[in-house]
Amino acid sequence: LELRDYFQHYNLKFPGHHTEIRIPIGSQLNEYFTKYTEEEVNDEPVVVPPTWNKADHYSSINSVWARAALELGEAEYIFIIGYSLPETDAFFRLLYALGTVSHTPLKSIDIFNPDGGDDIRKRFESILGSGAKARYRYITCEFTDAIGIIKNRF
Repeated sequence: LELRDYFQHYNLKFPGHHTEIRIPIGSQLNEYFTKYTEEEVNDEPVVVPPTWNKADHYSSINSVWARAALELGEAEYIFIIGYSLPETDAFFRLLYALGTVSHTPLKSIDIFNPDGGDDIRKRFESILGSGAKARYRYITCEFTDAIGIIKNRF
């Protein structure tokens, strides 16, 4: 789903005086894909747990993981918010490793997490190559603060 297509079909406008706008994408996914695409979708949400073994879920979301790897490879900026990279989540490490092998130069990778301890910061540093480490920031903050920091960056 390309958000610009979604916004176009649902005529969403973003008035300048609002600081917050709610977009009901989740509840409209089935309708959107039925009306505007040839894609068949299952409208039941899926939560993939941060475990080493995602095999039970992989077959139903393999296209999502493939697209995520592609998008990571083309990303100039990577923002990870509220994810602690548990030791058990080898799948994310593989996704990151596959996705960040590309010709697109990475400008920054920012990790936003409310935990200010060294454990999470060190786990992320352990998966970064030397180029990413030079562009890496671990920022201790809540989700709402992370959005403001990202907004100010652009």
